[in-house]
Amino acid sequence: MCHTHMGIDDQVIQLLQEIRDLQKQNADNYQDALRNQREALAVQKNALGRVRWLLGMIAVLVLCLLPLILWSFSPVLRCFFRR
Repeated sequence: MCHTHMGIDDQVIQLLQEIRDLQKQNADNYQDALRNQREALAVQKNALGRVRWLLGMIAVLVLCLLPLILWSFSPVLRCFFRR
């Protein structure tokens, strides 16, 4: 009977070791996922900064060119408003 009890103890120990190993692997995977999320967030923030800069430059360009555009269309606009 002691021999059978010993076999069960070995199985329990093996099962607990497998559980421990899986928990460690799960913790490692979780850390990897967190690191990947941090990197993705940094990339997105960087891209957002570039988009904001580009939109700012486009806005400045449009504001600089707006008087020229309005001046070039002024004869056309005068024709429409004379009638």
